Amino acid sequence: MSKPRTQRGQVYLERNGESWSVRFYVHEGGVSKRKAHKLCEKSVEYPSKESVRPLADAYMATINTANAVNDAAPGHNCPVCGNRCPRTIEGKFAKQQVTA
Repeated sequence: MSKPRTQRGQVYLERNGESWSVRFYVHEGGVSKRKAHKLCEKSVEYPSKESVRPLADAYMATINTANAVNDAAPGHNCPVCGNRCPRTIEGKFAKQQVTA
C-alpha cells in the first residue's frame, strides 16, 4: 500500500474580511469531501497568510492523520465533526472517541 498523500490546506480570508480559514479534503467512506475550518480572527497578531500558516499546519496534521486512518480502516473517524458521525459503514451509531 502506498503512503497516503499529505495536504497543507489552502489558507484564505473569509468574505467578511475578518477571519482566516483553511480549506481541505477529508476522506469519508472512500469519498473525498471538501471542508473548511475557521482558524482565527484577523488581528494585529495574524495580519497575513504567512502568520496564520503555523495554525493551519497544526490543524492539518490532525486531518492528515485522520485521512490515513480512514483510508486504512472502514468506518469514520473525523476530527472535523468531533468523531461523532450519524452512522458508520455497519449502519450503527459511532461512539465518540475521547482524546487525551
